[in-house]
Amino acid sequence: MVITGDIVVDDYTLTFANGKSLAIEPYEAGRVGDWSRSGKSVAGDVFTADSSANLKLLNGNKLCATP
Repeated sequence: MVITGDIVVDDYTLTFANGKSLAIEPYEAGRVGDWSRSGKSVAGDVFTADSSANLKLLNGNKLCATP
């Protein structure tokens, strides 16, 4: 929450608290993994995003680290 603020997710977009959006594309539906690191595997959908967008978020943070 400190980095992104609230996030709204729809089928093809992540919209962050500051109004910036990132396009996403479905990649793999129903992939099983331990997404919350709780030790329990559950199915989740995986999406791709253009990391070159490197949006500026809350408090000057960026979505992707500088290479």
